[in-house]
Amino acid sequence: MLAINTSGVEAYAKWLDAQAVELELAVRTVYRAWALAIHKEITELTPQWSGNLASNWALDIGAPSYSAVYYAGPPGDQPVSEGTRGGGRQPYSRGMYPAVGRSLDRAKQVGLPSLKQAMYIHNPVEYADSIETDSNTPPVRAINRLPRSETGKIAMVYYAHAKYSMNGQTL
Repeated sequence: MLAINTSGVEAYAKWLDAQAVELELAVRTVYRAWALAIHKEITELTPQWSGNLASNWALDIGAPSYSAVYYAGPPGDQPVSEGTRGGGRQPYSRGMYPAVGRSLDRAKQVGLPSLKQAMYIHNPVEYADSIETDSNTPPVRAINRLPRSETGKIAMVYYAHAKYSMNGQTL
């Protein structure tokens, strides 16, 4: 006859449960930190004319929920040729505060996502997509606005996608 002592099984099961909770928290923390790092890089490398484009990068959990807030100029405040905006004012420098700081501070307020929740990095400014796709009229030729795509266009989301994609998979 063989007698099996199971007196430690309950304690072991509790320990395993605690390890699973700690592991999930660690994964969620890394996931959030990665999203914050990508958001920061996109924000700091965004061309600035009025600061509206850089200040409106958003990081949301579950679905895009942030709407654009225009800090300078009208909602249609578009960049014009040679990187200046209406009125001939000089553009902000890339990465310049306070525009970048507004976006980064807002992103830091985002909590930990669950393992099933998607995180969204997006920019609700009206002309954000036209800057990325170079479909603005007149075309934007932001000479010193790196990084740029291989076609010479301004790269914001494209840059992050190319840098952080793994084995051709999207983020």
